[in-house]
Amino acid sequence: MTNCSKCANAKAETRVLAEFDASGLLGTPFVVLIHDAVKEKFCSGCEGIIGHVIPSPDNLVAVVAILRACNPIKLNGAEIRFFRKSVGLKAKEIAERLDLTPEQFSRYENGKKPISDVYEKLLRAEVCLHHLESVKKIDVDIRGLLAMNIVSVRDVAKPITLRLIQVTIDDDDNKTKWRNEAA
Repeated sequence: MTNCSKCANAKAETRVLAEFDASGLLGTPFVVLIHDAVKEKFCSGCEGIIGHVIPSPDNLVAVVAILRACNPIKLNGAEIRFFRKSVGLKAKEIAERLDLTPEQFSRYENGKKPISDVYEKLLRAEVCLHHLESVKKIDVDIRGLLAMNIVSVRDVAKPITLRLIQVTIDDDDNKTKWRNEAA
């Protein structure tokens, strides 16, 4: 470790946080809380935070995308953008996969027009199918996803919150497994 930028102390310590809001790091437009898994490095001299270590961050983005796709609350534009970015596609590419014009998809992603339930279900299925390649231990019923009743009305006083708890660490593939607790 280099010396602390605040107090010049050279000793770092680590603690596991009871709760960590990973929304900003993951780029989610909804709250993602990680319980008892994120390690925080801090200066033992001044308690200044040096950094955070999140187990399997790439796996975490996939898990979060799948969990949100399986939540029946209507997607807003920012969530549609998160989905697109999570699968690493340009707007034009995902529009083609959904059989939409790029202009239509842009209106959905920018929140200028709500996405129809049919296209929303297709988008959710596309996201799940993409991420299931890397997150093999999550069971997603694609038929059920396509038959899902989208809940159109959002309670703004009750934002979407995913609470993730680390369940096991598979030493063979060095991946963290997550469980979502009801918010």
